[in-house]
Amino acid sequence: AVVSTQSTGIEHMAVMADRERTPSSSSACGSSSLPVAPAPPDSLVLSEIGVRLQATSKDLEGMLSWLEGEIDGITGHTSLMVDQHVAAVDNITTAADQSIKAMYSLLSRSTEIQDRLVKVEMMSAHLKSIVKYLERLDNTVKTFKLPQKPPPS
Repeated sequence: AVVSTQSTGIEHMAVMADRERTPSSSSACGSSSLPVAPAPPDSLVLSEIGVRLQATSKDLEGMLSWLEGEIDGITGHTSLMVDQHVAAVDNITTAADQSIKAMYSLLSRSTEIQDRLVKVEMMSAHLKSIVKYLERLDNTVKTFKLPQKPPPS
């Protein structure tokens, strides 16, 4: 395999590993030999790996920083929504309490009015009775003729 001028250190390392696994053409027989110990890593490959690890580390730090900011933003929005929900529940509770108090006040007031209406109805019946007696008295007076006095002479 030919290494191009644009190949990365990792590709170079892979090519080198392939070369080590491929039996050389100088081996005369196809007999199996002891495994060949891998060659020590190339210093260029190690430095390339180090550079890529640093770049990846910086990218990962940036992503984690961005994610932390997003989580902070979401936490802020969640907190705001919880606060608004609590305020809405408090408002509804206050309105319900006021409505219940107004209902009991109205019920109490209507009971008072009903009690007064009973008294008014009793007074109305009493007044009708009085009017009836006055009409009878008037009829009695009209039917009863008193003797007339002689005119003074």
